[in-house]
Amino acid sequence: MFDQSFSAANFEALFEIELRKGLVDFNQMPQEYRDAATNVKAVRAELTLLRKKKRAAWTQTEEEDYEFWREELKIRLADKEEALKKDMEALSEAANMSGFGFRLTSHMYGGKQYFEVDKADRVQHFAMKCLQRNLVNAFGVEMVSRHTVMANLKLMLNNNLPIYIIRTDIRHFFESIPQNRLMSLIERNSILSNKSKGLIKNIMAGYKGIKDKRLLAAGKGVPRGIGISSALSEIYLAELDKMIKGRKEVIFYVRYVDDIFMILSDMPYGFTLASYYQALEDQFHKYGLDLQPVGSGKCQLLDYYTPANGRSQNDSLTYLGYCLYLNKDARNRRRTKFGMSGERKQRFKSRVDNVFDRFKHELKYDIKQAKRDLKDGLNLITGNIRLSKAKEGVKVGFYYNNDLVDVDQDFDELEHYLHSKHVRVPGNLFADPADERAFVKKRRDFINSISLKDRWKEKKTFDIGVGRLKEIRKWL
Repeated sequence: MFDQSFSAANFEALFEIELRKGLVDFNQMPQEYRDAATNVKAVRAELTLLRKKKRAAWTQTEEEDYEFWREELKIRLADKEEALKKDMEALSEAANMSGFGFRLTSHMYGGKQYFEVDKADRVQHFAMKCLQRNLVNAFGVEMVSRHTVMANLKLMLNNNLPIYIIRTDIRHFFESIPQNRLMSLIERNSILSNKSKGLIKNIMAGYKGIKDKRLLAAGKGVPRGIGISSALSEIYLAELDKMIKGRKEVIFYVRYVDDIFMILSDMPYGFTLASYYQALEDQFHKYGLDLQPVGSGKCQLLDYYTPANGRSQNDSLTYLGYCLYLNKDARNRRRTKFGMSGERKQRFKSRVDNVFDRFKHELKYDIKQAKRDLKDGLNLITGNIRLSKAKEGVKVGFYYNNDLVDVDQDFDELEHYLHSKHVRVPGNLFADPADERAFVKKRRDFINSISLKDRWKEKKTFDIGVGRLKEIRKWL
């Protein structure tokens, strides 16, 4: 049995996870912790200065200083640990007070209502993280990564076995889940603690109170955007997912939130691909959910089972950020290539635009900062970074978001877009036109030196600190 308490120890464990991911806002921490962390940083800086010189060349004074700062570091680290412990104890005490509950707010985005808890309220933040962990552990929820899904899918599609493909999604997924059935599953779970169950009821009551009744039906839905909603949706559909995966004709089935991809090795007797999908729709409907209808643009049924009969077949579909290009030649040989989805390419272009807009804006006030923002911004978009204090080898970025891509034209398109951007300089920035030309040329040379193919192949990685990363992401 795992510890489900909203204790200081559990909060501290969650804090350490966020710290390794670079998600801790230093400015939100108590002054005592910030002072302690600053002292640790200062002591480490002294040790770093000493280590830059070979120890064999140290003077007696430097030897003594080194020993002093080593001992001082132990003291400062203990102070930092104690400050963190006090902070977590205070948060835990507040989360365990009688009457504690989550306060939801909402906003509209893309025609949908999103919900959130107060990000600045650290008690709410850590209590939500703890509740989410309790749910996942109590129900054995497995949150599969996008990369794992797509890597497995690529293997499945690149063989010559005759198959049928179904790609669809659940309409208004979060908003459609029947609450009574969901809460019945929560209540029946004998592992989940009563406090966790009570907090889930609190969230659902808050959701009911502020959701837009014109958009969201009564008795349905979980709050889109809240940390536990993905876990709740997985819990609700676990039984149905298991039933579908257990069918003998299903050789691949994955549901990533509301996006579904299925591969069938055969068709049950008496079914066509269309009637099979209709039966699948009926099964989801029994759970109060609707799949996208055929022809909606979000549902594709592809027959790669029927022999080619001398004709080639070409199809494309998007799934989890990738565009899948499927081809079967006249001899029934199948090949699938992965490209970037249109949405992902547009997001890349928008971020490039933001970098150049930032550069143009900063040039009016600080040339040095403008140059730095241009360089760091483009390196972040086109390269990779190592997560600060994360486990060794954990990196994210352009390669790691697109490592399955094997369509060079996508890189060519994005690289052309980047290289075509103009370096615009305010007319009064340089007194001498020659200085302006030299400035523009240097920026232009840097931009043109960026090869997306090379950076992708080399997994080019840049060192960008957590603070700087947060700063860039605000305007990126």
